[in-house]
Amino acid sequence: MVIRQAAKRAANPFSRKGALVNDTVNVFISHKLEDRATAIGIRDILKDLDDDENPVLNFFLSEEIKGGEKWYEKIREQLTKSNILLLLFTDATKSWDWCLYEAGLFDRLEDDRDRKIICLHSSSTVPPDPLRHLKTFSSSSDDLHTFLQQVFIEKELLNLAKPIASWLKRVPDKLDKAVSGISQFIDRSPVETEYFTKYLFLQVDDLHEIRPDKIPDNAQVTSTGKSLEIFDKPEGEWLWKDIARNISVQEDSRWVVELAEAIYAVSQGNLPSAIQAMFTALRGKKTYRVLLYRIDKLASGSIIIKILFVEDVTWKLDDVPEIHATLLTSLVMATRFKYELIGKYVGEIIAIPDYKVEEICGEIRQVIMNIESEAESRGLMDQAMLLKAFKAEQRDSVIEMYKDWYVIRAELLEALENKNCVTVRENLGRLADMNKEYLQISSIRYKELIADDY
Repeated sequence: MVIRQAAKRAANPFSRKGALVNDTVNVFISHKLEDRATAIGIRDILKDLDDDENPVLNFFLSEEIKGGEKWYEKIREQLTKSNILLLLFTDATKSWDWCLYEAGLFDRLEDDRDRKIICLHSSSTVPPDPLRHLKTFSSSSDDLHTFLQQVFIEKELLNLAKPIASWLKRVPDKLDKAVSGISQFIDRSPVETEYFTKYLFLQVDDLHEIRPDKIPDNAQVTSTGKSLEIFDKPEGEWLWKDIARNISVQEDSRWVVELAEAIYAVSQGNLPSAIQAMFTALRGKKTYRVLLYRIDKLASGSIIIKILFVEDVTWKLDDVPEIHATLLTSLVMATRFKYELIGKYVGEIIAIPDYKVEEICGEIRQVIMNIESEAESRGLMDQAMLLKAFKAEQRDSVIEMYKDWYVIRAELLEALENKNCVTVRENLGRLADMNKEYLQISSIRYKELIADDY
């Protein structure tokens, strides 16, 4: 320790050895548990700038509470003793209830001392609402230079008789190094972020504007030029209404409705349903799956909705003739109906106990919606397109199946709504007969198309 202090004095030719001793300033560092290393690092930087012989700053971190001590009483004791509460606000997406409780408790402790709350926060965020009325310092170079100057080179902030380290004015490199160190601890923003999927981040400031059928028009959009291209937008500052205006020209924009429903569900504290409908880019015509990736809740009360657009390559049939692609995809969807719906539920629906009827009926309805949604996204709800794939003598049969499907579908959905298991089973049986017939006809026709190509 003696060697370390001697080395430190040698590196600091302007040390105030022999100067008048200031009163001790007790600093309570309030931080989140995961910011332990940040709190210790900033404390050490500040201690390094303090007077060598007669240190003025005395720091307390919750990590100093020993095992077995009554931690709440210890924190209250230290808050009472402290002149300064230094709040390290590193990430606005986290919950800061405890740190704000410490700040509130510190603020309510009244005595004759000059007590101040100082907040250091990332330059990419704003301090929490309860501290907005205070002068805070961001992690920007200018702000941190001002902060360190007020703490060490001036005396008014800490109400001292003399500055702690006025010599720092003559050693700007040391001050710059301290600024850089604190900034790296506080500012969590990466130097550069690279995304390998298309994305949109939507910031909503007023949660009351979130509705189950509509994304707020004034939601602020954050994205890259490459991502905005799929919405036929150049890089720039946009609102959701600007994106929605371009999307409105598409015939199939069901994914927007499903996304709005998912966002609303999350805003109400529920789990979101999967977004089944696909999005076809306005430029490039690629197909994307839409994922509600995450929602970040900011301390200001705003939320950031993070949405990914992942290119769908599971059925990439760009180079396949249109008729072949349509018929092949319809075969896949019919096969899904056979195994995901008919084969799974046609026998089960009668045998299930009463208490599971609602659950199973809900599952059946969701399976139908999922398959239909994907079929529509791939153009299979276009009757004219599918009929082109069949010979003239086959088309009448396919047309009748279309008609029967809509009748069966309506009766099936009504039976599911009414929890009428007998009628559900009857309609699943009718659907099974039609599904079998369609798979046979379409399989033979697809075989013929392939044979004609060779």
